[in-house]
Amino acid sequence: MTTRILTLIIAVSLVAIGCSSAVKNTDVSVPFSARSYPADAPAECPLDAAGNSTTGFKRIVAADEHTVRFELCAPDPAFLEKISLAPFTINDSGHLTTTTADGTINQDPIGTGPFYFKSWVDGSQIVLSKFADYWGEKAKVDTLVFNWQPDESGRTIGIESGTTDVVSNISPDDLAGVNGAGVLTYSRLPSTPAFLIMNNTYKPFDDVRVRQAIGLAMDQQRLTSNFYQEGSIPATHLVPCVIPLGCSGADWPAQDINQAKRLLAEAGFPNGFKTTISFSQTLTTGLPLPNETATDVQAQLAAIGVEAELIPYERVALRALRRDGKISGILLDSFNADFLEPSDFLQWLFVNLPKRFGVVDRSITDPINAAVHSTSIAERERLYGQANDAIRNLVPIVPLVQASSAAATGPDVTGFVQSALGYERAATVLPGDRKSLVWTLVDQPQGLWCSDTGGTLDTARICIQMLEGLYGLEGETSVPKPLLATSCVVAKDGLSWTCELRKGVRFHNGATFDAGDVLDSFAAQWDCASPFHKSVPGTFGFMQLLSPFLNAEACAK
Repeated sequence: MTTRILTLIIAVSLVAIGCSSAVKNTDVSVPFSARSYPADAPAECPLDAAGNSTTGFKRIVAADEHTVRFELCAPDPAFLEKISLAPFTINDSGHLTTTTADGTINQDPIGTGPFYFKSWVDGSQIVLSKFADYWGEKAKVDTLVFNWQPDESGRTIGIESGTTDVVSNISPDDLAGVNGAGVLTYSRLPSTPAFLIMNNTYKPFDDVRVRQAIGLAMDQQRLTSNFYQEGSIPATHLVPCVIPLGCSGADWPAQDINQAKRLLAEAGFPNGFKTTISFSQTLTTGLPLPNETATDVQAQLAAIGVEAELIPYERVALRALRRDGKISGILLDSFNADFLEPSDFLQWLFVNLPKRFGVVDRSITDPINAAVHSTSIAERERLYGQANDAIRNLVPIVPLVQASSAAATGPDVTGFVQSALGYERAATVLPGDRKSLVWTLVDQPQGLWCSDTGGTLDTARICIQMLEGLYGLEGETSVPKPLLATSCVVAKDGLSWTCELRKGVRFHNGATFDAGDVLDSFAAQWDCASPFHKSVPGTFGFMQLLSPFLNAEACAK
């Protein structure tokens, strides 16, 4: 209680400061000039195993102040969904020039959104203020305070006691209690899969029969009913079925303990074997009760003779081991959707970051690579179905649950619109007659240069209140909506997108928004040799959704 009171005192003090202060003027205007990136010639296109051009930028062209053209190596039907993500929000070119060299951009974001950055008290909260010159509908509150509470009971206490107005994630165990307290809850679409991963470079998972047996041991309905909130569904595919084309191909086979035991016996393990289950203890949308879920998976494996030791990890440590393919047992994991298209799951997991599986068979990757470039919906459905069937047969991954999640607001809060992807916007929210909105997240962000750090969901929630992309994901179904662009139109061959930009938009520092800002913001991520390609952690990982890095050897250094 003492901690909560102290936090409120700090919040009130900062709110008072925020309401009386103007936007810090750091405008270092960069005059517009028509230009291309790269300036000399288009970049070379990456090739797939068959020698065909694959995902990538050839060139970005700022044709005039209000027109940007993205020239691609191959068609990208999900281009609008991708550029709607928080990592692809637009920065002021002048601000990039003055703040990337010393890394201060991580604590000093400048955008065009309805709120501007005011202050950050490390370990406590981030305060944003209403931007009076916003080009669109103005925010309904003067001050927006983000704080964070990793403990799920702490978030529940905050929303029940009224010390916070919005909580982004409520545990399934606490939903009934908060509803009883008059709190309003909002369920998101079940777009987050939970699953098991087995790396085929480690024994005994190099034998497909062992992986198939693990898959047949799982009771997806039991996990869903016991550990997930209402609205979650047992997984029949890796890609959530609420996503168009996601559940192409045959369903995952039902639990079959006898067949699982027969497969283990055929593989040389008639009495089972010992292994481990690694998982993060941090609550996520896909694993809202990670310890309990891991324990139940352990019990289900015991039914086929597999004795699994539970190994809980701190999230960052597990992330590194997973990325480098260094987990020798079973990994219990989940995936927060970035956009609602199958390529977000299939391409990202099996093509962009495949080491967690060991060696990924081409019967999985070839149809994925073909599908992500096809402009035919029917052809993409066929190819995604082919990839899903290969996943079901080879079992590098076992889908468990397609998880929903819940946000909560105080009883007098209006205007909150839940997002399938957690991209809720604060500008529409009004907490009764109060001029300050308090929003509780799970984790403190690493930084606020959203191009680098905005891939984590809690950071993205903060980013999108301050910075905007050409498009943004809007509403309950998270569809792309024009923001800084009025439109982006694809060429008939699918190899370029031309975006017309909104006129009369200003950044929080007073600089005028133009096509040069768009070019520099994307080039900063794309080109490892760019002087702007500096940040903490400095991975700019989401660029891989759009293109491999330009001058990648500079990133390796």
